[in-house]
Amino acid sequence: MGSVANSVYLNTPAHLDVSGSNVYVPARMDGTQSGIGSLTVVDVSNPAYPQIVGWTTSYMARAQVVRVVGSYAYVGTIFGHNLLTVVDVSNTASLSVVGYLIMGGWVSVLAVRDSFAYVGVSAGDFVVVNISDPTSMSVVGSASVGTDAPHAVCLDGSYA
Repeated sequence: MGSVANSVYLNTPAHLDVSGSNVYVPARMDGTQSGIGSLTVVDVSNPAYPQIVGWTTSYMARAQVVRVVGSYAYVGTIFGHNLLTVVDVSNTASLSVVGYLIMGGWVSVLAVRDSFAYVGVSAGDFVVVNISDPTSMSVVGSASVGTDAPHAVCLDGSYA
């Protein structure tokens, strides 16, 4: 198997998601606690020779989590404005941010289904976001689930 080595766009990856032959990697570009981050797309159609095919640093301060659904990647960040950012990934060579929503804390976990994103936030909150229009997302509900950031969210029917 191959690897992508020494890429500034893959320092300190936290999570990843796979869609088709692409792996989407949110990462801190400098490997430190600074606010520099990226969403990087790695083509693994030939596992022996994975290739970086696209990236964006826009609205990616310490990108932490990613979920890819259709033509969009939903990225949670943990620095600065603590954003849920939506990236159009239909052209992996030219990723484009189409919207973002400021969350009440850093995004620790994220799940996406249909028109909603289910977001765990560092303040111990669970937030439901309407993503039916990625350019104009809105919070439709929230609940306190403790004092620490949620570590996982699972979806089962109409339950999260």
